[in-house]
Amino acid sequence: MDGVTLQNWADAAKISIALDATQSSSGKQSLKISKNDSVWGGVFIKTLFKNNATYRFSCRVKIPDDSPNQPQMSLTVMYVVSPGGKRQISKPFPPLSVRAAGDWTEVECIFTINEPEGDVLESGVSGIIFPTGTTPDCTLYVDDVELRRIAQD
Repeated sequence: MDGVTLQNWADAAKISIALDATQSSSGKQSLKISKNDSVWGGVFIKTLFKNNATYRFSCRVKIPDDSPNQPQMSLTVMYVVSPGGKRQISKPFPPLSVRAAGDWTEVECIFTINEPEGDVLESGVSGIIFPTGTTPDCTLYVDDVELRRIAQD
């Protein structure tokens, strides 16, 4: 997360985000995500998608040893189509609870934006790293985030 500012990131519903220089998978800092209550919340990175394209999202995640709960995470892609309105694609990540706390774990998923010909993607916001639903008291660190287009039809 070196050289990254929080300008393209946004928190949603009871999540706090900050750059943290005490933890990193590579480089000098990571993104610390904290959730302190049982209200659903997530973190978003803002981006614009192209239609009929396949994307790969990956990052490295660390759950601190002292985190009271193990968050379940997923990638949710949201975008607006005209006509038609909001669309959503959800992809769960493998459970992190099977891995040791304190270790960096790489997670990835591949998804395709495929709307009917003539539809226009008005705007795009990719939701990244969701502590699941109402799990309270979650902390995790995210580093080496990559979202890239890997194919176009």
